[in-house]
Amino acid sequence: MAVKIKYWVDITSRTAGAQEVSYKEPIGRFLTANTLAPMGKVMAFTDATKVGAHFGVNSKEYALASKYFGFISKSYTSPKKLTFSRYTTSAVGAQIISGERISAAIADFKLITDGTLTITYKDPNQGTMTGTTTAIDLSSATTLSDVATAIETAVKAIQIGSTSNKPFSTATVTYSSTGNLTQRFVLSLPAGMGSFSAVSSNGGALAGLLGWDLASNVLLSDGNAGTNSLSEECERIMNANDSCYTFAFVESLTIDQYVEVAKWNEDRNSDFMFIVPVGSINDAITWGGIGDFKGTLSPYDGTWIQFDNLNENQYYQPMAATACMDLELDHSLINYEFQKFPDDTAVVDNDKNYEQLTSARVNFLVETGKNLKFLSGNACQGATSSATVYVGSIWLKDRIITKVMEAFLLNDAIYANAADSSKIAMICNNIWELGTKNGVIQLGKILSDGEKAAIEALTGDNKAYLTIESQGFIFNYSIKTDSETGKKYFNYRLIYAACDTIAKVEGLNIALSSLKGS
Repeated sequence: MAVKIKYWVDITSRTAGAQEVSYKEPIGRFLTANTLAPMGKVMAFTDATKVGAHFGVNSKEYALASKYFGFISKSYTSPKKLTFSRYTTSAVGAQIISGERISAAIADFKLITDGTLTITYKDPNQGTMTGTTTAIDLSSATTLSDVATAIETAVKAIQIGSTSNKPFSTATVTYSSTGNLTQRFVLSLPAGMGSFSAVSSNGGALAGLLGWDLASNVLLSDGNAGTNSLSEECERIMNANDSCYTFAFVESLTIDQYVEVAKWNEDRNSDFMFIVPVGSINDAITWGGIGDFKGTLSPYDGTWIQFDNLNENQYYQPMAATACMDLELDHSLINYEFQKFPDDTAVVDNDKNYEQLTSARVNFLVETGKNLKFLSGNACQGATSSATVYVGSIWLKDRIITKVMEAFLLNDAIYANAADSSKIAMICNNIWELGTKNGVIQLGKILSDGEKAAIEALTGDNKAYLTIESQGFIFNYSIKTDSETGKKYFNYRLIYAACDTIAKVEGLNIALSSLKGS
């Protein structure tokens, strides 16, 4: 046996180049109060059938998902993913909910004569605890409700450590069914903080039959103390997973609640576009505002109001259109106006309503005299009136955050000197270049006098606008020192020409003819 070569030459092999930090996906997210969505988790679906299998085909979640996944863009693509997150302002308890599982019959459970369940739970006071039931005999069960009762009895008796420590003594286990696809067992604890992290049956079949094992994609729902406001719930959900461009609520909210969330969304500064449905012309005008009259939602950047007086859940439309974008491709940032939704009913078919809603920056499906049906409006409330520009800013912000964080994670250090700061500058320049290709940054933009004046005010150069017209942006940076902490930071300023879109064509047709009348 030879001596190992590593005593003289010792090489470590690794693979490099994989992306360390994920980009946000341009998909939609629905926040739901449905108890079948686990607290503290984001549920991702890739088609409507799976949404129906989980929430039920009569649920609003399924109705929204069917429309969302059924959309076909102008580039013949459809949304690839949709996510759901549960919100609540009330206290709820931790739960174990059957995931995707095959239909288990009572005969399957009757074969269990000595099954066990091992449950791991994190208690806010006692920390993580793991307990196992004594042997469970289901041979005498005659219904699946009998199975639930037997499981409940066994779980309540779980003892951890001392005989008095029975952390699940107040648990309940229920069985419900609306068909094979949605039958499930649910273990629930009283309202309050805490979370389950694992369930197993020690090599047996019981956890799988219940739909509580990993193979069944068991849903472990966290407890909640119920002290959060609606905006705090949005913060909790999006801080846990912010991979979406648009979001909306499944349930209808009050206008005060919409205002609360719209303000929260504006404070997040180009993280998401918030979709708000409205069902009446009067509410639409009141919420969006017309002329000098400021509506209740008009101050808040990134709020999209969708008019739908037919209750067809048409507020999925901007979410689906956004989800079809691939901003790695050239000319891929979309204009929301003129997007086609042939399976939905036009909600505006007269000039008066068109003018009222357009003035209020409310979006809607319209039909023209040419039998054309399309989404009218590309509007957001707030300072950024163009939804195209706003969504472009979401992409730009996320791209910068992702690529810079990746640089921090891949490098042992990025020094506060000219050489290393140029590394970050190069990352930024690559992003700006991609932005000029996908449409977020517009080359050759014809700037208004107001835009030219703003550029001069920002740069102190009355000719700087020429650079933006030709290049699309002005970018400069420097290394600065925080006066309180002494830490160095890379400080940059990007002034860019945002993508404007053509929404109307006006013309004058003049016919020249030498023919004389009779």
